[in-house]
Amino acid sequence: MLATWEALEPSPFKERLLAAIERKDFSGQESVVMRKGADRKCVMLAENGLCSIHKQSEDLLAPTCREYPRITRQSGARKLESAKLSCPEMVRLVLAAETGNQFHASADVVQTAPMSVDFVAQVGQMLEDFVKQVISERRFPLAVRITVIAGVLVQLALKSQQSRVDLRGVQGLCAKPKQQLYDLNQKFKSGSIKPQALVGGRFWRLVFSILLEADAEPYVDPAIQRSEVAQRAKSAQSDADYEALYKEIMGYRDKAVFELSEPNRLYGEKYLLVKFINSGFPAVPIEGNFIATFLFCVYPYALIQLYLWLLAAHKGKIGDADVLSVISRVERMLDHNDRIYRFLNQSEAAMRLDLYYQCLMDL
Repeated sequence: MLATWEALEPSPFKERLLAAIERKDFSGQESVVMRKGADRKCVMLAENGLCSIHKQSEDLLAPTCREYPRITRQSGARKLESAKLSCPEMVRLVLAAETGNQFHASADVVQTAPMSVDFVAQVGQMLEDFVKQVISERRFPLAVRITVIAGVLVQLALKSQQSRVDLRGVQGLCAKPKQQLYDLNQKFKSGSIKPQALVGGRFWRLVFSILLEADAEPYVDPAIQRSEVAQRAKSAQSDADYEALYKEIMGYRDKAVFELSEPNRLYGEKYLLVKFINSGFPAVPIEGNFIATFLFCVYPYALIQLYLWLLAAHKGKIGDADVLSVISRVERMLDHNDRIYRFLNQSEAAMRLDLYYQCLMDL
């Protein structure tokens, strides 16, 4: 594509386009990327948010931009097709449409011989079957379903650290998903399982940190970033601060229950399914790390929930359009600045699913 751009007739547009190019070294190979401005957005975006290259001609778009928001992922012999939720229209089509199973393997699926599948792939397949069964059990709250998945991942990681993980052990962890859901739901109803306020405060401080970054400003309602609870989250340091923050956020959550529309729960389920498939969880985990891939999906979901709770306190009644708008806002924020990648890479605490997985019961 660079050769095509360099061959353009001289013009102010060509000068601007070539000036927007940045050469970077990736694993010893030079690649060309588009520069980002101080707001972390591509410099070729116009003030109205539209692409100035696309305005000239679709033929001038780089392959990544031409395919956006489509995603194609190859998982063994399966071809999976999905879309990024940073595109508002994709959010509407995927989350608001009356659909059943949104994901379909291509018709030309070929069965892979068992001997050609490595250990991680076999574990991924077991987890994928387990996740599908858990997510499909809609008689249980979505928070319970997410927490059951997280609990299995924590146990799997523990066994791996102890060098005690094998396929039979993974099969045991994934056994009886309905029973696991029932047991956790009973504990949830009885109040015997819930995060400690200190742990919950630290978890939600991590989630809040994504909203409070400077590069998040273009995508976040200013009233939320400047709110008192946001400032308290930003300055929290002591155990008492974290405990107070947790109680305050839970207060926002409890009040928001009466303001959110009924389909919000279904949006959450569909959103997570899209995130799972786009990230490769659990069949094709990032660098073989199931927990990192799971958290790559769950932190954005927690962020959206937090955003909605705060928006409900600020605005009042939250309709379907508000939910879809928040989802696309958050996804654009994360898609444009790679915030979740940086967040997980730079924060050791953010990866401690063993400490925070019970906090997912609050979602």
